[in-house]
Amino acid sequence: MIMADQELTGRAALLAATDHHPYARHALWRGAEPRGWRRDGAVAWLLSSGPGPAGGAIGAPGPAMDVFTDLAAAGAVGAGQWLHLPRTSPEALGGRLTVARHDEWDFLWTTTAPPRQPDEDRVVRLARPTIRRWAR
Repeated sequence: MIMADQELTGRAALLAATDHHPYARHALWRGAEPRGWRRDGAVAWLLSSGPGPAGGAIGAPGPAMDVFTDLAAAGAVGAGQWLHLPRTSPEALGGRLTVARHDEWDFLWTTTAPPRQPDEDRVVRLARPTIRRWAR
């Protein structure tokens, strides 16, 4: 049984729960029908299918791990599935999830255009090259 404060269904509900966080907008692709859970400062989700991770979460690491531990116990997350979870150490997993690979990375975004750079007005879009096929 998945213990959560709130169950969420669909991309729109998950985006609202994450306050349209840029990572959630990236991870919850259009057309996906994810299931999700909100718990103690974390929002977690599972995707039904598609490329990439089977699920992910943003927010507090401990509650996110609790949700995925419950999902694994319920058989909703299986061995070899790829998850994007809030940053935590392998030791903090404490055997709750079997980890084959542990990566840490940063998702960066901006809400404003970058500052103008010297001579950037000289940059122009190039025409698409013409491809010629040579007869043999």
